[in-house]
Amino acid sequence: MIKNTLIIDDDNLSIYLTKTTLERTINCKNFESANSGNQAIDYLKYCIEKNSNFPDLILLDLDMPNGNGWQFIEDFKQIKSKIKHDINIFMLSNTFDKGNIVKAKNCTLITDFISKPLVKQDVEQIEAKIVNSKLTPIYY
Repeated sequence: MIKNTLIIDDDNLSIYLTKTTLERTINCKNFESANSGNQAIDYLKYCIEKNSNFPDLILLDLDMPNGNGWQFIEDFKQIKSKIKHDINIFMLSNTFDKGNIVKAKNCTLITDFISKPLVKQDVEQIEAKIVNSKLTPIYY
């Protein structure tokens, strides 16, 4: 279940559309947004300090000023060990650069790449991947 979502995007219309799609598809209500990777890292450091409000889901845009998606991933690596919470990062971008798409799919910190705009089927796939990642194998 997705309780808290962090949307990292410099386009306020994209943030609004993403929130609306999440609300209508899975009834997700708790959102934070950051207009840059740097701002998102500051928010996550605040969560670490308070030990609360960690996002279950991060939707990360690629092309942003003041800390793009790749810079966020590099900075996230530095604080990841202090986060005692499962966070799934999905790259949500309208990039047409196949190199970035391949890089996102090969990055172990990124669960998957999704093309903008976010639609109902994307949200259903996100939710399924998050649920499947939390399933623990049973050994007999």
